[in-house]
Amino acid sequence: MDLLEAWGLTVVITALVFDTTASNSGVHRGAAKLLEQQLDRKVFYLACRHHILEVLVGAVWENLFGKVKSPENPWFKHFKDVWTDLTTDNPTTLSIRQKWLNKKKKECKEILQEILRSEKPPRADYREMTELTLIVLGKHASPRNPLESSWSHSSGQVDGQKPVFYEDVHVC
Repeated sequence: MDLLEAWGLTVVITALVFDTTASNSGVHRGAAKLLEQQLDRKVFYLACRHHILEVLVGAVWENLFGKVKSPENPWFKHFKDVWTDLTTDNPTTLSIRQKWLNKKKKECKEILQEILRSEKPPRADYREMTELTLIVLGKHASPRNPLESSWSHSSGQVDGQKPVFYEDVHVC
């Protein structure tokens, strides 16, 4: 808050963009709520939709592999440890034996390909999710390397304005 005041930004903050973790969005002690209290006025909350996908993936993970009983997922730790040894030129695809599930897989691939071909393509993060899902389902989506995140090239700008960062809360 001191930095925001020093730069004279407290009077121009109208919205907070943040992921939906409790530490950011908690109604009593979340970072967004605490900033709003220090500003002594209401601001517009823009909870990031990108992180909603994590909730969906988490539900699928729990269904397939069971509940993770510790804050650090041991499978993710292993994945992080072997990351540099992975090759991205020929990713492994999802192998399904059940006939009804293969039918659903085919339907999903058709829908996702239609999304990518549409006249109004999805924004970069949804396009990336669509391309990665197609790879898992066994169909390469585009000639560029889909494992290279579009987020890594983002300037972090919103309407041409560079955000100020407060932990994981972006102040615009």
